[in-house]
Amino acid sequence: MSIGERIKLARSLKGYSQAELSERCGWEHQSRISSYERDKREPDKEDVETLAAVLGVRAPWLFFGDGTMTEDELVPESRKELYQLVLGLADNDLKKAEALLQAAFDLDVPKENS
Repeated sequence: MSIGERIKLARSLKGYSQAELSERCGWEHQSRISSYERDKREPDKEDVETLAAVLGVRAPWLFFGDGTMTEDELVPESRKELYQLVLGLADNDLKKAEALLQAAFDLDVPKENS
């Protein structure tokens, strides 16, 4: 898994759009996140640390794929295949999947406030 794929996975698991993640990181343009996720641009150490803090993941995992995603590894083994499928979804398809799951299971998914 590339650094771009890890950024997209962590962002998707948090439920952030690229624009929202960019804003939370204090960056002006969503295109920065898009470039990282498509591996068109590699983030420097400072950006990785910012992304890791905002996304709640470990910087070594985000930058190199080393170790676990989080300190307590929030993704259970039984759910990793599902998360890999989520990784491949485009933003608009991710929103559709979330709406479908919410409708099917009457889920009340809390959103984090800024």
